[in-house]
Amino acid sequence: MTTPSAIELEPLSTTSVALGAVLPRPALDVVHEYAKALPIEGGGHAIQTGKRTYRAYWVSGSSLVIVDTEEIEHDSEQGRWSTGAHGSVLSLKSARVEIEVSGLTEPQAGPDDWRWQRTLKLGLQGHPEPITLPDPKSLPLDNKGKRDQVNALLDAVLKVVAQG
Repeated sequence: MTTPSAIELEPLSTTSVALGAVLPRPALDVVHEYAKALPIEGGGHAIQTGKRTYRAYWVSGSSLVIVDTEEIEHDSEQGRWSTGAHGSVLSLKSARVEIEVSGLTEPQAGPDDWRWQRTLKLGLQGHPEPITLPDPKSLPLDNKGKRDQVNALLDAVLKVVAQG
């Protein structure tokens, strides 16, 4: 039998798995609310950008969704916090893409053992600076799960841009 709390957490865990990251509950709640309206369809990735700040990226339809969350202390004596968020929904249809591929050798690997890392620089309408994916703060992509998650996001972005 499933407990009410397990039922409540199931959609949140689905969002967390889709982003490939374990976010603290308040940040995950906020991102999940955005993801209900803008479903994570083609890959996602989330990172910690500061002490209590997080950024999530995902593809929904033909758009790149970027949501920044921040935990803000209200009352240090009571230990109360609130979570704020802001985000962008950017069309990928007319994106200009620069692709860079780097070959990195694994530590203590043979000379033919390469790990490839792709980087996309997206020039998006209404955005003065290109957006770099994966986010430089998520580097190094030092485990297979993280690499797979980032590669799924990059594949989803490239697929939408190619259909443009």
